[in-house]
Amino acid sequence: MLFAQDDERKYKTRVCSNWLEARGFETRLIERPFGGDFRCRPEEPRLAFCGFDSNPARRLLPGAAFARVMESGLGGTRHNFDTIRFHSLPNPRPAEELWPDPSPEEQERRAQELERIARENPAYAELAEDICGRTELAGKSVAVPFVGVTAATLGVGEALRMLHDGPAYSDVKLSLSEPGSVYAVRKGNYVVQDSAEVPFCDAVLEDDEPITLVAKAEK
Repeated sequence: MLFAQDDERKYKTRVCSNWLEARGFETRLIERPFGGDFRCRPEEPRLAFCGFDSNPARRLLPGAAFARVMESGLGGTRHNFDTIRFHSLPNPRPAEELWPDPSPEEQERRAQELERIARENPAYAELAEDICGRTELAGKSVAVPFVGVTAATLGVGEALRMLHDGPAYSDVKLSLSEPGSVYAVRKGNYVVQDSAEVPFCDAVLEDDEPITLVAKAEK
């Protein structure tokens, strides 16, 4: 949504940082790879917004020492590209249950379905001898910006509810093609202790109406 043609080959974090700073925000980039040895440092923000594309990476989140995590994932096929799953951490369920690996049977069924799509779709047939390429592309979804934006609003909205003692949701699942059908698990309301480790600061708009923004606490 924020990218222009001149942003090609630039890091997404830097493009977003430039966009925010052009509108008066101060940003600080922390460009560290996220892996099994990642730990949030004391001077770093304790609230994380996460959008990984694989379950093994998501399962590392509980051990990363964030105070709170707002995690959203999107469907990756033509059947579920408009589906969003949201989880907040800490969560009543363990990470292995939230983000399991598919069973061998599920993997086999998925492989057979991809092969069927690659074999029967005329567009994939034009790839001729590139069998691996056809199977790799089969059933893939094309990025749809409004789905990602909706997922982001779930995470930001949850953080704002946490700062204002609003309703707390641990799990949400919805499909934008069926907005009236939403699965959500509510665990009461947030209390002040829930945001105790998440520093924030006050900001003021041009009309002097104060708002609250999550930020790193300066020592």
